[in-house]
Amino acid sequence: MISNLNIETSDIDSSRGQHTCLYKIFSSEVDPTKIFVFIHGLGVHVTSYLDWLERFVNKGYVVYSFDLPGHGRSSGKRGDVGNYYKLYQLISDTISRGKSEYSSLPVVLYGHSLGGNILLSFIQNSNISSVSCCVVTAPWVRLDGNMYGAIFRFCRWLYSKRLSLIVPRNIWNFKSYNEEDPLVHHKIATRTFYEAQNAGSFFFREDSFGDMNICLVHGAQDMATSALISRELSKVHNNFTFGLFRNTRHHLQNSEEADEIFSYINKWIDGSV
Repeated sequence: MISNLNIETSDIDSSRGQHTCLYKIFSSEVDPTKIFVFIHGLGVHVTSYLDWLERFVNKGYVVYSFDLPGHGRSSGKRGDVGNYYKLYQLISDTISRGKSEYSSLPVVLYGHSLGGNILLSFIQNSNISSVSCCVVTAPWVRLDGNMYGAIFRFCRWLYSKRLSLIVPRNIWNFKSYNEEDPLVHHKIATRTFYEAQNAGSFFFREDSFGDMNICLVHGAQDMATSALISRELSKVHNNFTFGLFRNTRHHLQNSEEADEIFSYINKWIDGSV
């Protein structure tokens, strides 16, 4: 059991009987210093990351988040995050929730894996004037190789027909976070694959992130997303900082280098807000 964490949950209803599970995670024993908007990765949910989020909460971060559609306690077909533009609105609403309670605190965005892809796309397509900086860890930028190219073309064709299939994600080399967690699933929608790959194709456009300071962190042993592509992306944008950790795989919060990674991220944030 994690100590000193207050976890508040609530649901918001959308059209067609769907709902999204919202979270606020904080400590009453620490003075708040930053609003921390967190977007999780594929197949998991917010509370999969409690150990990692606790580190930030102990530094005064107040976490605002939500289970992505099709994940955790939110409704929707498992593995289908839905339309990206609707996700942008969810993120904007989450930022507004934080600012309504802590108007004087800076806003920090943080996304892991698919969550990193969603946040980078959000920055490119939304009003981010209230955001101070962004951290993405092990982001889905682009999945390379002949297999992924063929999958993308198939998913694009389905998308053009307004069709989407739910398939086991293990056939696409996506690994599970926690096999024993009943809320963790092993599925991905073809629409989600298309949306993520398509969004990543725009990340390499020069000046497409404005003046937003972005810290991109990756493990060199990551077999799900590519540290080499993350490094390549960071070279395109002057406002990107790239951190590579050589003994870390995809779920860097479980790495033997986790203490070092957290210190690196926290120090970068302190220097950016």
